[in-house]
Amino acid sequence: MHTTLDPSKNASEYWDFSWYEMGVYDLPAVYDYIERYHPDQKIAYVGHSEGTTQMFVALAEMEESYFADKTSLFVALGPVSKIPST
Repeated sequence: MHTTLDPSKNASEYWDFSWYEMGVYDLPAVYDYIERYHPDQKIAYVGHSEGTTQMFVALAEMEESYFADKTSLFVALGPVSKIPST
């Protein structure tokens, strides 16, 4: 949840994010949230399309051990292979 922008008043700024931000900020936040309630368990991550892209970005950008220490399985279903230009 955004803490400073209102989607009804600042829609273009509120929704201005990319797969990069979702991989670098959102996915680690989800992992941290799950880990808070299940500290002794590893996470099995199944991503489809956008979910695979988020994890690919996270794996490429985050410290290697961050996901290695917390993930038991990563399944990449329907990964994005081409983004058409507009």
